[in-house]
Amino acid sequence: MVAGGRGGGADGAGARPGRATEGADRPAGNPGRAPATGYYPSGHTATAVVAYGTATLFLLPLLRSAAGRRLAVAGCAVLVLAVSFGLVRRGYHWPLDVVASWCLGVLLLTGLRAAAGRVGGPGP
Repeated sequence: MVAGGRGGGADGAGARPGRATEGADRPAGNPGRAPATGYYPSGHTATAVVAYGTATLFLLPLLRSAAGRRLAVAGCAVLVLAVSFGLVRRGYHWPLDVVASWCLGVLLLTGLRAAAGRVGGPGP
């Protein structure tokens, strides 16, 4: 980030967490890279939600115990949270970028589950 930029300087001082304005600079944390725009929502987080969520949805009917299903869902959530935390921690995304991707991913997974229920019978 360029010192004196909209983010408040190279160290990120003065940056508002969760800024969602169109064209907002990247958060501090990417030294040596020019500020960029257009990273809302986080594509990596959305991909993690959809990929791990889809795998979990396919796995749920195969698991016989409720404890196994809870463990699969918890494992999926841990993986998505780890990806999300890493992106915010490394300064690639604002927290709001990640939250927006969670919402988008849940919406897509809900549609997938509804469609799978119509095609293959009742869902898990």
